[in-house]
Amino acid sequence: NGQAKEAVARLSPLFDAPDAAPYLRDYRAVLQAGTARVQITGSGESHMEIMQLAAASRRFGALRLRDYVDVLSQEPPVQFSCLCFEDDDLSFLAYRGTDNSLAGWKEDFMFSFTRTPAQELALAYAAEHIRPGRRWYLGGHSTGGNLALYTACLLEPEQWDSVARVYLLDGPGLCPEVMEPARIEAIDAKKANFLASEGRVFCQQGDSDPKAKKGCGKPIPADAETCPFCGVKQHVVKIEADADHDGMSNEWELKYGLNPNDPSDGKKDFDGDGFTNYEEFEAKTDPKDKESHPDYADSLVVSAPLKHTSLPFYFYGYSRVRDGYRFTFRRKDAKTKFDSTFSCLLNDEIGSADGKIKTGWKVTAFEQKEERRTIPGSKDPNLKRAVDISTVELKREKDGKVLTVTIRVPDIAVETETELTYKRGTERKFTVSKGTEFELNGSKYRVEKLAAVENGCEVTVVDLKTKKEKIIR
Repeated sequence: NGQAKEAVARLSPLFDAPDAAPYLRDYRAVLQAGTARVQITGSGESHMEIMQLAAASRRFGALRLRDYVDVLSQEPPVQFSCLCFEDDDLSFLAYRGTDNSLAGWKEDFMFSFTRTPAQELALAYAAEHIRPGRRWYLGGHSTGGNLALYTACLLEPEQWDSVARVYLLDGPGLCPEVMEPARIEAIDAKKANFLASEGRVFCQQGDSDPKAKKGCGKPIPADAETCPFCGVKQHVVKIEADADHDGMSNEWELKYGLNPNDPSDGKKDFDGDGFTNYEEFEAKTDPKDKESHPDYADSLVVSAPLKHTSLPFYFYGYSRVRDGYRFTFRRKDAKTKFDSTFSCLLNDEIGSADGKIKTGWKVTAFEQKEERRTIPGSKDPNLKRAVDISTVELKREKDGKVLTVTIRVPDIAVETETELTYKRGTERKFTVSKGTEFELNGSKYRVEKLAAVENGCEVTVVDLKTKKEKIIR
């Protein structure tokens, strides 16, 4: 095409010179091949200068170039180019990085979630050219690095045996949708060089002490713990390798005997404590020790609003009898709308005389007392009368809860309660109030506090063994 002819015309003086290196002559053949679309970026003069220097150098002058391929398609987006460099006993398949075409940039984004046509072309190119008897190298920068890695993962075994090394120069990796992590791991350290440009960040304040020296803001290496310019401590985040992409680091899996190349072991429960290995990794517990596990309370949620309960009766009066006192209690009858009256002696259960109504509460103590108070409506503050403020102590039989109740005071609050749901294994629901103790898989807890919050309530529980508190919402 026109671009290729223009390039040949510009470079002809070099090609036709009697002492031109084989490298230059083969390059002209590449440009004239007619099977490829050649892109020339920059000025012709700059390319000529580079080629003159390369041809004159001891290192590159004797290299031969062959089998150049250049493919560009806007829809579907394809940008692929490869060239073989060789000398007497080795060959290097060089995959080109992203060019300035829109198709090239589209493919760059596609690498993050799918297989691309360029990857298939790269594999086909290598499969066609690699033959035994030579040392073969694969490599590329940026997109080219991705293509080299994809090719290395899928080469036939006999061709892979002929590959001496793979060079991945600052190229994006392969997403799990495209390549199984185990295949990438098979590109062992002897055959793969993962080289990346140095990452740099701006110097920033990593020390939380407000009196500490402030960062200078200059660009520094991303892994620098202190700024080489101003000496300020940096905030460095450690990124751990995860070969099988199961969320658990290789280091942790090897420490506890898991397989860093098996993505399924994250969902397993090796010690049978009810937690998956991934959950144990997140909680930093031992997946092989049943006694070491995340807190079961983490699987609790509040599943009902706060509910306030009160006594179904109130202390109405008392009278002296031969053996002490008889106490009278009243409650509003839901059917008749009138007060029902119960009476009992000390240590008796409060309820109806016929035994049909039982409240579950007993009178366990009585204190008779009075207080002098100003007469309502009196203008003389010194004019007072005695007011009965006697109290009874009540005890609930089912849990031993104790209340002290003053005479003629209605609507006595008993407790505030809510419902918790345990969402691990078989779902469980249970009602709790302050002081309620419950057990989850052998771990015992006690409710310390219930509080109303915006859009619901929260419950504070304490682990009776570790004494650690946790807020459940």
